[in-house]
Amino acid sequence: MSSETPVQESPASETGGFNFGPYLVALVPLVFIIAVVVRAIISASGGIAPETASMTVTLPGSAPACTAPTAAALVRQSTVFEAKAVEVAGNSVQLETQRVFAGDPGTKVIVDLPISPSPASLGLPTFSRDKTYLLAVGPDNMLAPCGLSGEETSSLRNLYTNAFGQE
Repeated sequence: MSSETPVQESPASETGGFNFGPYLVALVPLVFIIAVVVRAIISASGGIAPETASMTVTLPGSAPACTAPTAAALVRQSTVFEAKAVEVAGNSVQLETQRVFAGDPGTKVIVDLPISPSPASLGLPTFSRDKTYLLAVGPDNMLAPCGLSGEETSSLRNLYTNAFGQE
């Protein structure tokens, strides 16, 4: 008679597989942490959170054929306003509305800037923090190019005054 104790095999060894259970328990919190970090990185590089805006504006995808800007072209835009750039981050600009000529942009406007083509190649302003802009937006929420939107200058201010009669 032998005094050997029988060896009890685990269910995993019976099927020839590996027991992943303890490793999965350790892996779940790690996956969660990685997801949080990736989301933070994407948010930081993507620009300004759109939920802070009253209105989000986009730019045309290509340069249109432009003619000289006119008061008649300006009054055909659905939203026309003066705003100050308060934040430029990633591919977006946050503006605070200073004055409304037409429509209702709300108090905060986000302009989504394309990576390509550049705003300047579309006849649109290159935004800088703390600068004032006169902006016209069409019914499709696209910023009007061809000199209807831009950094505040005396000639653009005159165009807006001629169109809307406000000083």
